[in-house]
Amino acid sequence: MLAAGGGSRFVGTTHKLLTTVAGKAMVRHVLEAVATSGVSPIIVVTGAVALDEVLAAPLPGNPEVVVVHNARWQAGMASSLQCGLAVARQRGLAGVVVGLGDQPGIPAGAWRQVADTDAPIAVATYGGVRRNPCAFMPNCGINFPTMATKVPARSYEFAPNWLQK
Repeated sequence: MLAAGGGSRFVGTTHKLLTTVAGKAMVRHVLEAVATSGVSPIIVVTGAVALDEVLAAPLPGNPEVVVVHNARWQAGMASSLQCGLAVARQRGLAGVVVGLGDQPGIPAGAWRQVADTDAPIAVATYGGVRRNPCAFMPNCGINFPTMATKVPARSYEFAPNWLQK
């Protein structure tokens, strides 16, 4: 889960990830959806704002949560993706499901469905529109470690034959 950005477009008195939505921090809704989906471990990439308090509370099912800080978060979302993928590689994970910490409306079922794919790349769709989360399997052909930090993960759109919606 990418949760490193500065939230610069958000107008409010607190960082958008910590903004209260239905009684909880926005990012907490996302964490709970991922935990409920059974996707584990949950790798949380932080950056601009400390999420220690939100991350400290137990999650449904007690999944393993790995927190990695992206000191280069200002370089863009791709740098956060690279941080998370480095942890996934170190742990020998076969694939990754990627989503954003500022999307509290994504249900656990979307995370699970994308995680269960056999396709090299899978992306959730809502009303026919591609959105997060998305999954990248080892055979997807994208070389994330060498990807420029300004190249978005949505580059998968250029490989429609690999894409499962």
